[in-house]
Amino acid sequence: MITVGLLGPPATGKSLVATEFARLGAEVFDADEAAHRVLDQPAIRAYLGQVFGSPVFPLMGEIDRKRIAELVFEDNELSRERRRILERVIHEAVLADCLSEQEKHRQNQRPVFVIDAPLLLEAGWSKLCQRLLYIDTPTDIRYHRAGTRGWKPEELDRRERWLISRNVKKVRADFVIDNSGSINDIRQQVTDVWRSLIADLASH
Repeated sequence: MITVGLLGPPATGKSLVATEFARLGAEVFDADEAAHRVLDQPAIRAYLGQVFGSPVFPLMGEIDRKRIAELVFEDNELSRERRRILERVIHEAVLADCLSEQEKHRQNQRPVFVIDAPLLLEAGWSKLCQRLLYIDTPTDIRYHRAGTRGWKPEELDRRERWLISRNVKKVRADFVIDNSGSINDIRQQVTDVWRSLIADLASH
C-alpha cells in the first residue's frame, strides 16, 4: 500500500482531489471529519472549554467554530498559545485515528491510502506518507472558493500566514496537480497519478 498526503493552502480543492482518488479505489482519511468527531467528545470539550470559555466549547450544543478561528488566528501571544493547545489536543487524537485506519487498510491490502489533512506538513504527518501531492490553484480561484465558505480574502490570507509556504510544499511534493481548469481536467490528472502509483506498487 502507498500512502499519499495531500498538500496545499486553504481552498485549493484538496477535498475534490480526495474524492477523485476515492472514485478510483483509494481509501481516504479526512482529518477535518475526524477532528469534528474528536471535538464532540465530552472530555475534550470540557478541557477546551476551560481554555476558550464555555460559550465557545459548550458541553452540549454547537461549537462556535467561527469564534475559535478568531481566537487562534489573532497576532498575539495568547492567540498563539491557544492555537498550540488546540492543535496538540486535536492532532494527538486524530493522528491515532489516522494510524488505526492506515493499518486497517494495509492489512486489507488496499492499494492507495490518501490523507487529506490541512496541516499535513505542519503537524509532521508527512512521515506517514510515501508520496506527497500538491494541488496548485490560482489565488483568485481560491478567493472565490473561500467566499462560498463565508471567508473574505483577508481571512484566507490571515490563516495562510501561519502555514508553511506554498513554495516549500510544492517543492516537497512528488506530484503537482493544476486545479485551474474543469472537473474533467482534475479527473484526468488524478487518474494519471493513480496509474503512476499502481505502477510503483507493481514494481516492488
